[in-house]
Amino acid sequence: MTYLAPLATVQENVTVRRVLDAGVKLLTDTRTDAPKARAEWLLSSLLKLSRSQLHMEADRHRLTHQQKNTFRAWLRRSAAGEPVQYITGETEFFGLPFTLTENVLIPRPETERLVEIAIDEANTSKASSILDIGTGSGAVAISLARSLKEISVAATDNNRSALKVAHLNAEKNGVALRIEFFDHDILNDHIEICFDIILSNPPYVPLKEYKTLQDNVRCFEPREALTDDADGLTFYRKFASEGKNWLREGGTMILEVGRGEHPFRTKELFESAGWAKVELLKDYNGDPRVLKAKRP
Repeated sequence: MTYLAPLATVQENVTVRRVLDAGVKLLTDTRTDAPKARAEWLLSSLLKLSRSQLHMEADRHRLTHQQKNTFRAWLRRSAAGEPVQYITGETEFFGLPFTLTENVLIPRPETERLVEIAIDEANTSKASSILDIGTGSGAVAISLARSLKEISVAATDNNRSALKVAHLNAEKNGVALRIEFFDHDILNDHIEICFDIILSNPPYVPLKEYKTLQDNVRCFEPREALTDDADGLTFYRKFASEGKNWLREGGTMILEVGRGEHPFRTKELFESAGWAKVELLKDYNGDPRVLKAKRP
């Protein structure tokens, strides 16, 4: 059972500082990673304050009874390992706000590199259409629609619950009329029209590695968004073998790839399938995390 006494002893109508200190102590006592950062994230979200505002108001802002109870419940969930993004139901990606549920993967900062590369490619090639396969929360498609005002954006997912979240996020970010969302299974359904750019962050964690993922990932994030239950290359084989049929002549495929040998095995798949200008692009840590290939 999670130990909640430090917060329970805090009196009603108390300041942010006292509640925050009690929350940090609780998460520290339960050996939760980054207790201060987690407590600040939770309390900032609850009170609709930025981190800087949270500290500026630490001795002036007081919590209501309901806010204190909510914070206590959130701390309990955090101490059990649940990611703060699911607890609060929100996150930020590419400088934009996104709603999250347990039906979608938490968008990672490294996926912003995928968006940046797609934006550069769209501007260089003067693309007019983009397809995001496996959109999840819609983070990639929405970021592109916000950045590329003149481009048509389509996004697919085979999870209807995820598509509902993506629709909600498109409305939140003012691009609901600029993105077409489709219920589509890329492994089994056909793509009827061609695009200038196709990008995807598909499930790439091999099953044997999935079993060793940290509990806060494996126990809370949707399995089907993380692993193909095989060698991590199922979707990449499909993209390499059939993707040229989905692109206009000279079109570009841009994919996030995994770590270790995964990027190089993916590159071999595309080279063997006859794609042109196959290259691996590095993230800001210097790791090859994005594959880009051209339809000949």
